[in-house]
Amino acid sequence: MLKRFFHLSTMLLALHPAFGQLELVSSDPSRSQPSIPNEQVFTLTFNGATPLDVADGISIQSRMHGDVAGTWSGSGTATITFTPTEPLEGGDLVEFNALTNWTSATSETLAGFRLASRVTGLPHPTFSANNFYVVSQLWLNDSAATKHITVADFNGDGHLDVAGLYMEANNIPGTLLTAWGNGDGTFQAFTEQANGISQPHTVKSLDLEGDGDVDLVFLGYGGSHRFKWFLNDGSGNFTVTDNTTENNNSWYMDFADLDGDGDLDAVTTDTQEVLIFENRIDEGMGFTEARSLTND
Repeated sequence: MLKRFFHLSTMLLALHPAFGQLELVSSDPSRSQPSIPNEQVFTLTFNGATPLDVADGISIQSRMHGDVAGTWSGSGTATITFTPTEPLEGGDLVEFNALTNWTSATSETLAGFRLASRVTGLPHPTFSANNFYVVSQLWLNDSAATKHITVADFNGDGHLDVAGLYMEANNIPGTLLTAWGNGDGTFQAFTEQANGISQPHTVKSLDLEGDGDVDLVFLGYGGSHRFKWFLNDGSGNFTVTDNTTENNNSWYMDFADLDGDGDLDAVTTDTQEVLIFENRIDEGMGFTEARSLTND
């Protein structure tokens, strides 16, 4: 009886890795494959049988569209397959990531892995040639300067758009311009969203209100309002805020939830101190300076 128990235990260890952690041993496409077709089926092979809920431990993201919808098959075996519901978009980057803090219903975990694959080509024939990007549209600046652009889906149609700052000279107010993307690598003409932006230098796109819309932040190197934000209504219409911070002399800024209240706060620096601004937009107060740290 003892011998039979030992033999059974050895078989179970061979089927399930030590400590219940599964490691990825191969994939199709492989890590070294430079690009994939837009109807790629993804196959992952592990060093042991996967749990039935293994799909819950794997994140599949598209850089252009977020979560990738699809179906899994093969759970319970060492090799599982993911088939996207719709063809992938040319030029997109698709990433598979193991959720290392995930545990299955039967106590297995996944060793960390990341697979990133670029989808071959672009769907618009005038914008792609052998998977190399070519100039399809050229915007002329009319002897002025369109500078500091940012890219995001501003009007909520699922296509990437472009927002930029237009300035006729460095010491006069600038103009916010947007160009809506058509989804095939081409864009509509730039249109004016707002003007009179005091000497803007940098533009960032992010969700300041937590409502799922992409808003804009401008930083300037002069003038009375050097830190301004524009709130998006979700359709690409931006509202200039009345609450502006005037005492920030920095050109660059980063955003994170610094106080743990669920919204993005701002941190910036000049030659003398680090400034932290608390996001209080939901209270109608914009950004307020919370504290400063002296650069000793």
